[in-house]
Amino acid sequence: LKQMGDPPGGSYLRYLYAVQQGDYNAAVDNLHRYFDYGMFGKALKGEARDRPVFHWALLNLASLHFRFGHMALCLQALEET
Repeated sequence: LKQMGDPPGGSYLRYLYAVQQGDYNAAVDNLHRYFDYGMFGKALKGEARDRPVFHWALLNLASLHFRFGHMALCLQALEET
């Protein structure tokens, strides 16, 4: 991944790896990095995908909180609009 620069997919792979390893802070950082710089970066360039991307980001965040047992944060992410 380092040879490729840091494609957005790399952040998502690092997020999945951090979840697998039980590293909450790294998982949150990489998930935010993926959506902030990868997906939302594309949406902010004029593509009409910003709204669906926001919902995918919240769904992934809810999944992250669920996997780490943070049920209140999971519900908060699911209820956000």
